[in-house]
Amino acid sequence: MGIFSSTPSNVLVQPRNGRDSSSAAWAILTGATTGIGRDIAHELCGRGFNLVIHGRSESRLDELAKTLRAEHGVEVKTLLLDASTAFNADSFAATRAAIAELESLDIRVLVNNVGTGHAPEGFKPFDQQTAQDISTVLNVNATFMTHLTHALLPVLKKGAGGPKDPSFVINAGSLADMGLPYATVYAGTKGYMRAFSLALDTELHAEGFHVHVVASIIGDTDSDGHRVGVNLFTPSSRDMARMVVQSAAASKGGAVLPYRLHSVQEWMCTLQPYWMLKAGMGIHMKALVEKHSKAK
Repeated sequence: MGIFSSTPSNVLVQPRNGRDSSSAAWAILTGATTGIGRDIAHELCGRGFNLVIHGRSESRLDELAKTLRAEHGVEVKTLLLDASTAFNADSFAATRAAIAELESLDIRVLVNNVGTGHAPEGFKPFDQQTAQDISTVLNVNATFMTHLTHALLPVLKKGAGGPKDPSFVINAGSLADMGLPYATVYAGTKGYMRAFSLALDTELHAEGFHVHVVASIIGDTDSDGHRVGVNLFTPSSRDMARMVVQSAAASKGGAVLPYRLHSVQEWMCTLQPYWMLKAGMGIHMKALVEKHSKAK
């Protein structure tokens, strides 16, 4: 179902490289306890990674860690942080200290998956969003990803084994970055994520560092918080998790659409003149907003 039918032999494909779990490579995954994040956790551990899972619920983190250890026989650590406040002025130092405790691990992959703001019941005109709504989406989707990547990039650089053995940063994006109305701030953060990923990937290449930064552009997916059913254009979160990792492994960095039919959807949108795309998206999203308003 993914774009790529084969993948090279790199750390995403062979994290153990013949070693036991105590010396296998580590990945860090944010937003790990639900939806696509939880399925990416199983995908990475199933491939042999030791894993640091991030979330804001200690009980959910502990439960998932226990499950991953039992099912996959890997080492799992937890990182308890609220992404909406972790890098505020009052908590910045404590957050960096918590991250520093992980820097001795052989971290080869960072998956910035945590996100918020896309639930249909949250769709509303921009001027009806509260200041807190706006700040939360900005902090969770953009600020947290940026500062976490900044903190861990030196470790990822150090662990990379050369052009054939790169480290990876995988940032979970969205087709909403084309400019989804009634989800204005969310769409804006995903546009930032794509541009940030491309800029950092290009910069690292220019500087001679072997870290591939992948903007994994995800379309509609059936998951815990978005139960819409599986169909031709909407894969399950389990399938999406597999395709996210597989497509990143096969890439050289940059923007990647893990699911082929999502790339068709994006292509069809880009073929339209902006006035036509604007009209169609406006009508569709306004109807969705009205539907959820009536359902309350």
